[in-house]
Amino acid sequence: MMEQREMSQRTDTYAPLPSSQFIESHVENLDPVPSTTKTNGGSLQRKLDAMKQMKMKAVEGKREVADQAKFDAAMKDLEEIEARRKEELEKKAAAIQEKKVVAAEKKKIAAEARQVTAAERQKIAEEKKIAAAAEKRRLAEEKKKEAAEKKKSAMERKEAAQAAASARRAAGAGTSGRAAKKGRKDSMFDYLAGF
Repeated sequence: MMEQREMSQRTDTYAPLPSSQFIESHVENLDPVPSTTKTNGGSLQRKLDAMKQMKMKAVEGKREVADQAKFDAAMKDLEEIEARRKEELEKKAAAIQEKKVVAAEKKKIAAEARQVTAAERQKIAEEKKIAAAAEKRRLAEEKKKEAAEKKKSAMERKEAAQAAASARRAAGAGTSGRAAKKGRKDSMFDYLAGF
């Protein structure tokens, strides 16, 4: 029985509609639909195609916007990375330059210290030379003084000896009553000795 009902429903749904005055009056008011054998070329199909294209364009637009946003974000990241890398390179270059400046300053200070020590050494050497020359002059003057004193004392001794000798002679001649010794007599042989 159910099968009969289903069969009757199926046949009823596919059966032509009964003629009705209401339907006939409204059919005249509807736009005429051209008859066609083409299944996808009707106005409805065109509308569906247009809607699909609009949806596809909207999806493409959204996709392009999303892709552009992704691209912009990636470019921003790359720019940040490049900026960081550039900043690091600049810091390294500045550090290297600073090290070079410090090394140059150290070299300059060392060179100045060497010059100062060389100048001090030269000054010390000159002072030593001057001191040695002064010492040499002092020693020469002392030697001159000693020689002069020796000469003076020798002269004084000589004068004293001469005075003593003359005093002895004077004393000897006056006290003994003898005449002073005469010089040596010449002998006859002295004359012959000269030949």
